[in-house]
Amino acid sequence: MTSFTTSLVFFAEMLTVAALYRLAAPRLSARGRHGMLIGASLLFLAQLDAHPAFLLATLAYVAVAAATARAMRSGALVIGAAVLVLLVFKYRTYTALLTGGLATLPGLSGFEWLGLSYMTFRTIDLVVQAKRGGKAVEPLATAAFLLFFPAYVAGPINRFLPFVRDVAAAPERLNGDDLRAIAVRLAGGVVKVLLLAEFFRANSPIGLTSTEGLDPATILLGLYCQFLYIYFDFSGYSDVAIGTARLFGIALPENFNFPMLSRNLQDFWNRWHISFAHWCRDYLYFVLLRWLRIRARWLGDVGANLAAIFTTFFFMGAWHGDGLNWLLYGLYHGAGMATLVVARRLAGPELSERLSASRVFTAVSVAVTLSFVSLGLLLTHPLAFATGAAKALVGL
Repeated sequence: MTSFTTSLVFFAEMLTVAALYRLAAPRLSARGRHGMLIGASLLFLAQLDAHPAFLLATLAYVAVAAATARAMRSGALVIGAAVLVLLVFKYRTYTALLTGGLATLPGLSGFEWLGLSYMTFRTIDLVVQAKRGGKAVEPLATAAFLLFFPAYVAGPINRFLPFVRDVAAAPERLNGDDLRAIAVRLAGGVVKVLLLAEFFRANSPIGLTSTEGLDPATILLGLYCQFLYIYFDFSGYSDVAIGTARLFGIALPENFNFPMLSRNLQDFWNRWHISFAHWCRDYLYFVLLRWLRIRARWLGDVGANLAAIFTTFFFMGAWHGDGLNWLLYGLYHGAGMATLVVARRLAGPELSERLSASRVFTAVSVAVTLSFVSLGLLLTHPLAFATGAAKALVGL
């Protein structure tokens, strides 16, 4: 995923294209800038190591989305179609479960559609914002937004309206401080991906096949290493994406904010994969919570909140991977967040404030949160491995 975007070829091409875009942008209309961004994105997407039909399928998807947004079709229909495409091409196990095994989709088993889930999130945001605005969306703006290459493969998940606002005006001239900040961001991303992430991956003492001979301390160390590997790899890619977009005058949202310092699980999800967590908050949690408060008043405020939390985290777990272990991963985090909500309610605001002000409590909370998140990574492994590791941890 990140090998191309941390290569010298990528940086040479990207800097050249960004310079050409900045030279041309002041002389172009917004449509012209969208068109130039589409061309730049296609140049880079064509170089990804993907299925031969990847680019054709992506262009077909974008063309349909652009035409639909232009015609202002039913928002629910467009969102439903986008989710269906995502299920068919990325989540074949879930599709088979939902159809009772009728749809095994053997013909698509070799097609891995890079960036499809992120493009789905952007499509939903695009449709919702278009419906709220009550007007058709310019097709070139739709295509430029969905194809924007820095964030295409693995985010951050940017939103349609800020993207359009950024492109509407020519990029502001970069001064020395701007260039220095971008260079530090890009270099930091490369260091994270190629050095720090690889260090923790190579030195993790646990594998994916067997827990035989591993003691609890070794398993815990391996899980901490896995957490740090994922953090440095993913946040490094995000740094490269954010720095690259800045060169084109486009602001991508921050995606990580030192999640290893999180004081609780809510704080963690405000620091980890922030663009994804906030997208789920806006389009799942808040929507479901409002619906439950109106349609299921018997649940009460706490019940509606817990139901919305579990449903949101169930989806978040399902999104991460195609298997039962990922559903359990989502429920694991849902249970953790629900416990936090109930504990806060039982403690009351005064006790909660006193505990938050305690340095000792904060240090313990950070350690517990990091351990909770790291232990949950067992569920990202095959269930047989996770079960064996769990038994070893509890001494069974």
